[in-house]
Amino acid sequence: MALRGARDRAGERGQALIEAMFVIPFVLVLILLILDFGIALDRREVMVHAVREGARAAANGDSAAQVKAAAADQSEGNLSPGDVSVCYIDDNANGFLGDVNDAVRVKVNHTYSMLAGGISWIGVNPNLSISPTAEAPLLNPATGATPCP
Repeated sequence: MALRGARDRAGERGQALIEAMFVIPFVLVLILLILDFGIALDRREVMVHAVREGARAAANGDSAAQVKAAAADQSEGNLSPGDVSVCYIDDNANGFLGDVNDAVRVKVNHTYSMLAGGISWIGVNPNLSISPTAEAPLLNPATGATPCP
């Protein structure tokens, strides 16, 4: 009886190896996607922090160029000042932009290219748009204010 059981299992020697060859690539792709989305979420949090710092600088009355530079500095090298837009909203409806208590809006348009871009065949868009916006009331008047569209 013992010999018969050993012979039946002899044909199943490579079964686990073959199954592993089919499963391991999918597990690795899943791990890569999880890591990539984690990096994208971190990038989004960095962008949100950058626009908040830009809005804080604008609320103090800094010029648009200084606000853009402040936001780019806080982006950990992911933005240039050209990627940041600054505009003002006439909240008190007096017809003058940049007065105290008017609002300033700082916005960033950034596209994150996923590391797993070669796997678009599973229906994942390899580019994620990250466009956070922050608004703050002006504490000091701003010069050269441009209206928001």
